[in-house]
Amino acid sequence: MGSGSAGNSIYLAAGQTSLLIDAGLSAAQINKRLALIGVDVAGLDGIIISHEHGDHIKGIGVLGRRFKIPIFINCGAYNKLNGTLKGEEPVVHFSTGDDFSLGQLDIHPFCVPHDAAEPVGFIICYGSYQLGVAMDLGCVTHVVREKLKDSHMLILESNYEPRLLQSGPYPWSVKQRVQGRYGHLSNQGAAELLSELLHPGLKHVAMVHVSKTNNHPRLVYDQAKAVLDKSNIKGIQLTIARQDQVSTMIKL
Repeated sequence: MGSGSAGNSIYLAAGQTSLLIDAGLSAAQINKRLALIGVDVAGLDGIIISHEHGDHIKGIGVLGRRFKIPIFINCGAYNKLNGTLKGEEPVVHFSTGDDFSLGQLDIHPFCVPHDAAEPVGFIICYGSYQLGVAMDLGCVTHVVREKLKDSHMLILESNYEPRLLQSGPYPWSVKQRVQGRYGHLSNQGAAELLSELLHPGLKHVAMVHVSKTNNHPRLVYDQAKAVLDKSNIKGIQLTIARQDQVSTMIKL
């Protein structure tokens, strides 16, 4: 639906189940953007939350209250919402590391390194298909590699280009946070992770959370495409998510 520092949200549908991964855009924007792809927001089966930062939860309160969409969230993130929810929303708590089901989807939340209370990535399975999602991670851990391997589609953060971050307008303290172990993943870091996750069953890669200030979609594309071109695996599609527009629907 949109991805970047101003808000992140991903729409996923499989069989009779549809959900959002995060809802960091306003409820009005999410409603509008879902309508562009012919989806009724009231028909969503749930919203799964990766962590409590505003660019991932902005719309959950209104969506939960107005449309009674269940919000799936771990206790660490829930305890840091600071008034985002008013007690009228349907909330389902999950435990990091434990599988849960949402309709026809099996979901496994796993730990990622980020400066939030209990941040997670997701492995989402529908039958034999596996989607791996890792947004907002400052570095790549063994857990991240192990969980994401064998995915048929990957959604990976490629947040910043180091030289643009260093020469950009952010205060030094923010630059240190972004490039720290609990900040965000650089284009190089994302490309290196992608190179470790390539396998013949991988069909599509979407690079997300691209900084408008410290990055450019072309830089993200070029580095990720170089990794794909160097491999002996053909036919892997590459998408760069944008902040200001809905991405093309990807079908497996």
